[in-house]
Amino acid sequence: MLHTQQLKIGYKPAKVVLENLDLSLEAGQVTALLGANGSGKSTLLRTLSGLLPLLDGQIWIEKQPAPLHSPKLMAGKLSIVLTDNLTAPTLTVEELVSLGRYPHNGWFAQLNSQDIYHIDKAIDQTQLSTLRKRKLYTLSDGERQKAFIARALAQDTPVILMDEPTAHLDLPNRVKIIQLLRQLSQSTHKAILFSTHDLDLALQLADKLWLVEQPGYIHQGCPEDLVLSQVFSRVFQQEGLYFDIESGSFQPANTTRHEAFLTGDGLGIFWTKRALARQGWRTYQTKQDPIQPQEITIFCRKINANLWQWELNQQQNFLSLADLLQALQTRVKK
Repeated sequence: MLHTQQLKIGYKPAKVVLENLDLSLEAGQVTALLGANGSGKSTLLRTLSGLLPLLDGQIWIEKQPAPLHSPKLMAGKLSIVLTDNLTAPTLTVEELVSLGRYPHNGWFAQLNSQDIYHIDKAIDQTQLSTLRKRKLYTLSDGERQKAFIARALAQDTPVILMDEPTAHLDLPNRVKIIQLLRQLSQSTHKAILFSTHDLDLALQLADKLWLVEQPGYIHQGCPEDLVLSQVFSRVFQQEGLYFDIESGSFQPANTTRHEAFLTGDGLGIFWTKRALARQGWRTYQTKQDPIQPQEITIFCRKINANLWQWELNQQQNFLSLADLLQALQTRVKK
């Protein structure tokens, strides 16, 4: 759907941000653009959309050179949603979404039946039908972001770019927005690229990652492939922090002070291991030799739907992880 060939981006006359980029976006897929602050994510999005001139290389959309020389033609191929959307807050949702049709008929033309069809469809696809007459300033952050997505859908382009669409949203709304993008990519067969700092959500919900590694290289591929090949760990490695492949999360580095043998119900093991790691404990679930008297063993079991129990060294029972952690802390101080 969108491809780049030896793309070089940056700022004239001489500042190169990223170069030698051979990237691709596929129809029906959501791609997440990840990288550290200042790595060039926003510069890349603005270059792909034609808002910044490329320094060298080529951009192709639907197997044709992108019409970067013509904003009108480009707006028929690609739509973009920026973090700093400057739109009058007194517009209604419907009025905002209608702006997506201007590349097709100009600012002052009357909306025709085809325009109205795309506007209604975009509002329906983003579950905004009951809010279409509401003004933007009356919406929640999540609802407002949906409205900007609807505007991009109404533009009816094969490619949609989004700069941090989940910024300033709480966790439930971040999940809803990314799930919405997945649904839209599959139902409309559009290629959607969004930049984000939300690594966990990108790993869970993106079909593909573009991962910026300094200096100036972008890895692309399935999220799990980039994790298993250690690329993800290397890109986001920082002093005092590492990416734990087993848990799929970031952990403090070199904080392990104690060890414990952990067994029991699977879900309980996951959350117990997480709580213990926070307190500097490394856990293991298999061992060859019999348990020794000096070893610490923890067994977790599910009592009912809402109640768990932890057993420490077959001697003490606890009904909360907080109590277990307190007991372990007391034990190691002795």
